[in-house]
Parts: sequence; structure tokens; C-alpha cells
Amino acid sequence: MNLRAIFISLLLAAGLASEARAQSASSVLAQGVQAYQQLELSSAARLIRHALGIDGADSLTSADRANALMYLFATEHLAGRRDSAAAVSLRLLSMQPQYLADALVFPPEIVAALERRRREVKVLVAVPGYASSIRLR
Repeated sequence: MNLRAIFISLLLAAGLASEARAQSASSVLAQGVQAYQQLELSSAARLIRHALGIDGADSLTSADRANALMYLFATEHLAGRRDSAAAVSLRLLSMQPQYLADALVFPPEIVAALERRRREVKVLVAVPGYASSIRLR
């Protein structure tokens, strides 16, 4: 490979890298969901984690973040990475304790796994106001 070909390859790689950084979190999440649907679990996990890590104006909304965590939980569970799935479910349930997995989107095994995890995890919800009691859910 000559020097000119190497230089052109480096320019193309730099352009692709900057294009990947410029993508919005929602478009990266959509790619991750598509990879999940095709059972490309490693790619799905990588893309969803990338989408969750994007900050600023292009970051995910709260609802999209919860859905991304659900897809990541399902991905890790299906891949047999139980510790990672447990950590993701804790993050999801800490953020939205009442989150319900869509049974039309996720297989019964995944929905049941999240419900089992919900029973194991205790989340403290603090609501500002004048009440002096604390409820555990």
C-alpha cells in the first residue's frame, strides 16, 4: 500500500469517526434496537450504551432513556450476562420504579425477568412536600 492510499484511508476513517460522533442519541438508539431485533446482541449492547452516553442537546429524553435501558437489559439477559443485566435493571428501576416492559415488544422471559428483579430491588422514592413519612416500593 503506497503512502497516498494510506493517507486517503486515514482521511476516510477520520470522517467516519466524526460522522458517528455527530449522530443524535435517538438515531444511535434506533440502530441499537434494530441490532437487538436481529439478535446481534454485541452490536446492540454497544450501540445502546453509546446512545445512553451521549450528552447535551442530542441526548435521550427521560422516556427514551428508560426504553434504552430496557432494551439493554433484554440484550444483556439474552446474551447470558446476568450480572450486567442486573446492573442495568437496577439503573432502570432506580430511574423509573413503575416502568413496565411492553409484552408486545419483549418476550415473556424478559418481562418475567424484569418483574423478578423489581421484587428484589427496593427503591426509595422521595417526593417533595410536607409529608414526614417515607414509603418504600
